[in-house]
Amino acid sequence: MPTQSKRKRILPVFLAVLFVIAVTVATVYAYLKTSTDPAVKNTFSAAQDPEATITESFDPETEKKNVAVKVGDTGYSVYVRAVIVVTWKNAENGDVLATKPVAGTDYEISLNTSDWFEKDGFYYHEEPVPSKGTTADLIISCKPIAGKTPAGYGLNVEIVAQTIQAAGKTDAGDIPAVTKAWKVKVDSNGKLTKE
Repeated sequence: MPTQSKRKRILPVFLAVLFVIAVTVATVYAYLKTSTDPAVKNTFSAAQDPEATITESFDPETEKKNVAVKVGDTGYSVYVRAVIVVTWKNAENGDVLATKPVAGTDYEISLNTSDWFEKDGFYYHEEPVPSKGTTADLIISCKPIAGKTPAGYGLNVEIVAQTIQAAGKTDAGDIPAVTKAWKVKVDSNGKLTKE
């Protein structure tokens, strides 16, 4: 066990070491602060995929038809997936009813299952779409059933689309990027499949 005299000698040495560390840190900080060019700005920016847009024929009183996804100017082919969101919406104030319309009960919808398949709530276009290209129609026709629309509301059908580059593998190079991101497979012809 150290004696009182040994403790008295250790304390000044410990304080001197702390002082040297504090002065060193302050000097390095001051040097970096004064020698770093403040004009240097962050030049990184997030990659922006041009947005996909929806094409359709629409009569607000009767039906929405020929709904497809148009790809932006990506410069490369992409795979497309979409979600169909159906609600009762008030055209005057934009209010949406909490009660969701039910397919077959409140509205009729006809989907193109030859070029699209459904998996986990998403609809996947099987073929890759070229830059500035358009998918095959996803919705052939969608219309409310007479007498089912709540007073003051109309059937609102929105399509939310996403794209991902068709060419390319994961960083490990073992699977297509679309398989990792969307959990779908690509067959030998480059078409998406759910299994």
